[in-house]
Amino acid sequence: MRRPALGEAVAHLPWLSPCAASLLALARSPTPSTWQQLRGDPGAVLLLVRQAADVLRVPGWSFFPALLADPGACEGAVWHLDHSPACFVDWGQGPARVVHQACLATARLACHLASRTGRCDPENAWVAGLLAGLGWLAVCAIDPDRAAACLADPALPRYPARTQKRHWGLDHAAIARRLARRWRLPDWLAGVVGRLGLPA
Repeated sequence: MRRPALGEAVAHLPWLSPCAASLLALARSPTPSTWQQLRGDPGAVLLLVRQAADVLRVPGWSFFPALLADPGACEGAVWHLDHSPACFVDWGQGPARVVHQACLATARLACHLASRTGRCDPENAWVAGLLAGLGWLAVCAIDPDRAAACLADPALPRYPARTQKRHWGLDHAAIARRLARRWRLPDWLAGVVGRLGLPA
């Protein structure tokens, strides 16, 4: 039997687990600093977005702070911890660190642009920027060695989609779009996560 390509396995990822500090923050009553603790953790942000996907479909709805008051996020984490494979990622190590730093830089820029232009809620923009690299984040969770090999490939800067397909079977955008559908991400977010590689 043929082993499925990495991209296919990644596209069936059930979730990305928040880190231990984020799970602890979610279990406590929210404070004004809770969002600052959580907003850099892709697993925590995805958990919040998925838990409140229906609310977040309303145009102009602000991401913070209402989602943190909903106990459903903590309940969703407990359910996944009990029923899904562990998908913990140490975002401070190896290729995950490189990918996470790029996601944080994108989030900061998106939040800054939203604040300057007033075209959307800055926290929603932060979330979209952080998760714009969703395909990369997911590959880091499933096979960090293959993420590292792709990052080290000299062809990546010039031919990103082709290089990713060669290493993973699917490119980042295809993985992100499949996860966005699987996880029922709101349209405004799904429209960003599958299009990181588009030219300006």
